[in-house]
Amino acid sequence: MLLLSLIILSSCTEEEVTARKYPRVSTDEVTDLTIGSMVFHGNLYFSSVEIMDHGFVWTGTGFPTITNGNKISLGATNKLGSFESAASGTLIDGKTYLVRAYVQSADYIVYGELLEFESP
Repeated sequence: MLLLSLIILSSCTEEEVTARKYPRVSTDEVTDLTIGSMVFHGNLYFSSVEIMDHGFVWTGTGFPTITNGNKISLGATNKLGSFESAASGTLIDGKTYLVRAYVQSADYIVYGELLEFESP
């Protein structure tokens, strides 16, 4: 058993870290959810390129992108870290909505995780 463990450990290689040219963003929680309003939260946690726009996209039908659904643009940024925006709209009681954060560079549009929230 010891010999097998030594063979396995000696054959392991270190993972190569690959530089990426696209930014990374996460979609965080939806807070302050009331009838017709909410606050979206996101986090830009890596970028090696200029960010031309960032914000949130959300919809009650379909898959939210910057070309469909509701879009909240927060403009260009050069800062990593958390960002948020209050949103308002006509929400149907008990309906499920989808939201995700996005960042856009000259070459990429990157989306955070898709989150569901329900109108109160």
